[in-house]
Amino acid sequence: MQNSTLNRRQFLKIAAAGSVVAALPFGTIQAETSKQNVHIVIMGCGLAGLAAAHRLRRQLPNAQITIIDGKREHHYQPGFTLLATGVWHNAQKVKADNAKLIPHGVKWLPESVQEIQPDNQMIITHSGKVHYDYLIVATGLRLGYEKIDGFEITALGQKGLGSVYYSPEAATATWQAMDIFRQKGGRALMTLAPTDMKCAGAPLKMTFMLADRIRQAGTANNSQIDFFAAKAAIFSVKPVADKVLELWQTLAVPPQVHYHHELAAVDMDKQMAYFRLPETGGETAEQYDFLHIVPPMFAPDVIFNNNELANENG
Repeated sequence: MQNSTLNRRQFLKIAAAGSVVAALPFGTIQAETSKQNVHIVIMGCGLAGLAAAHRLRRQLPNAQITIIDGKREHHYQPGFTLLATGVWHNAQKVKADNAKLIPHGVKWLPESVQEIQPDNQMIITHSGKVHYDYLIVATGLRLGYEKIDGFEITALGQKGLGSVYYSPEAATATWQAMDIFRQKGGRALMTLAPTDMKCAGAPLKMTFMLADRIRQAGTANNSQIDFFAAKAAIFSVKPVADKVLELWQTLAVPPQVHYHHELAAVDMDKQMAYFRLPETGGETAEQYDFLHIVPPMFAPDVIFNNNELANENG
């Protein structure tokens, strides 16, 4: 292989790094695969996996492409914030049949991956072994709600609890809790996870929309919004973070930002949230009338437990 082309291990690492479609060096891959019937396996049938599959199908007509994902229902996750803030009221708007979204000529194996063996260029599923020449890892993240003591998914929509990430139904329930809150006002706590996140902008969007819903309801004078960031910023891209903070100050209820606060536990009956303070080793308890939970997020176990794919943070 020439130095100008990517070897398989480099390709795997780039594809696993995130922003998969933007990161893929399709020109060099196309040069290598255009004259041979290589097998490309894509783990994951979400937006990234599907986008990669469509682009690869167009640009690599001789390649064999397989998507592996046991999930049969596709969720358009950017739409969850619209459900969670009452812009959309029908959860079906974010649902689709995965089988209808996979491009023609791409094979779909509707199973979960049990093991990845990079050295053998092989995937192990429930039904057997799948060999690949190139592997794209587009599995998304696992939501670690279990890391928040006292919280139960089934409580979303009740007792002031919301979380936009879990499912279309959870997003719809979040709007129910937000709608009740905005009618009378009170104290809203918005959170960020201490880990990397899928759509790290969603909590910022939720905060903007909550403030606007309060304004519409005429309860701004009775309301307070506190935004608890787990690290030293509300967003990793500084110009974006700075602009959001600037815009927040123009809202009817400007959010008060608290840095280095990690949501650790909730008492759902007392409506209390408990935060770790990693900078000092302390903790604090905060009362809420509405709490938006952003859970810690990790790679799925099949990646999390693979030292060749996951770092020490999962």
